[in-house]
Amino acid sequence: MTLEPASAADFLRSKRLQISGNWTEWEPAAHARGFTVANVTKLDVLADIQAELARAQQDGLTFEQFKDRLIPQLTKKGWFAADGQAVRVPEPGAAPDPQTGELPTRKRLTARRLDTIFRVNAQSSYMAARYRELMADVDNRPWFEYVAVMDSKTRPAHRALHGRVFRYDDRAVQVFWPPCGWRCRCRMRARDDEDLRERGITPESTAGRIKTETVTLKDGTTRQIHRYDAPDGQVFRTDPGFGTNPGQLQAVDKLALAKAPLVLGQVKSEAQMRRILTAKARMDHLGQFVRTAREARASRGLNASVGALDEAAALKLADEGVAFDATEPIVLPDALVGGTKSARHAAAGDALALEDWANVPRVLAFGAAWWDSVNASLVYTAEAAAPRGDLRLVRLVVRADDSAGNRVQSAQLVTEQALRDLTTPPRRVVGSAQYQPVRQAIDETKAAGDEPATR
Repeated sequence: MTLEPASAADFLRSKRLQISGNWTEWEPAAHARGFTVANVTKLDVLADIQAELARAQQDGLTFEQFKDRLIPQLTKKGWFAADGQAVRVPEPGAAPDPQTGELPTRKRLTARRLDTIFRVNAQSSYMAARYRELMADVDNRPWFEYVAVMDSKTRPAHRALHGRVFRYDDRAVQVFWPPCGWRCRCRMRARDDEDLRERGITPESTAGRIKTETVTLKDGTTRQIHRYDAPDGQVFRTDPGFGTNPGQLQAVDKLALAKAPLVLGQVKSEAQMRRILTAKARMDHLGQFVRTAREARASRGLNASVGALDEAAALKLADEGVAFDATEPIVLPDALVGGTKSARHAAAGDALALEDWANVPRVLAFGAAWWDSVNASLVYTAEAAAPRGDLRLVRLVVRADDSAGNRVQSAQLVTEQALRDLTTPPRRVVGSAQYQPVRQAIDETKAAGDEPATR
């Protein structure tokens, strides 16, 4: 697919290891940022699988080569079941159930499962990297065409999408980006306006035609899938567990942040990153992330990518002698949403509502930015999505660090007076902080253009 294997391998390596039970425990969007294998409950085993998948991507290895490298490692650790061996075995050192006397078991991996793991991850990582490459040239080739293999193995639903063309910002690109199901071999290719004219192609819009349906799985659990009723009457449905664009959801990883300015130039890359960071699919996923974090009331050690340092912030950090990595995304820790600091803000009456936690990417992308010279932090301010009385602004404090990464350190609601205090005069002491302007607020309605509009 004319894609450098390194790009796909980097996508795999950038995923954080996560232990899970049944695959239905994870929302599809979570797979974009986390790497898991159902029922594999040892991080070192997960790390072995992830490393070998990335190596296979990097070196262009076949499944047989991947299997030959991985199986000895799994066998040594007791996690591989050869033909004729029991797939489920007792968990070493585990105590029996006090009620039944049964020992807990673990589910070992088979060659068949390794085949599925290899093919799904290979296709997903290639297509995630493919998305980033196509988006880098979206100003010249803004139309994306869905391409199925169209052989005897192509399922009817995927055949129904073959040849359909959508604009890069159509919702189809968010929910129908391959793979759309187990062993899906479909892909996307970019078209320009001349391609459409020469081939007589009429693009489609999915506006109002994509619906969410609930399906029941074999184990009795339910999952949501996406259904598209095309203008010609054909119907497409995603498989349960699919229906997201991993490349879009993970587009602010180190690879994208490092390469975007080189491909697009600084101004265009920042505009593109703002579009990606505030895309509906990402915002929807963040909404689920913050709801889960609030309900958990305790950290699971998870972070959500919510922003990126733009040139103005990076220059200010450099001027202040702060060691930072501009290719690291700004992350929101789950502990901040549901932990003790959130509880303290709640007690003080200035805690963010879930709507504002879910709106953090817009605050970072379009809000005004300041430098807190006392606490050596960046501060972002923007109008609250859920204001309360005089508390009408969101204030985010971001600490940039080359070792700990760039992360939101605190978040609270403040008054309109706080913004006036910050803007007149240019340098103002607010409480224990002295703020200096770094970037004016960006007009979101004009931000799709090449030149950022400030206000």
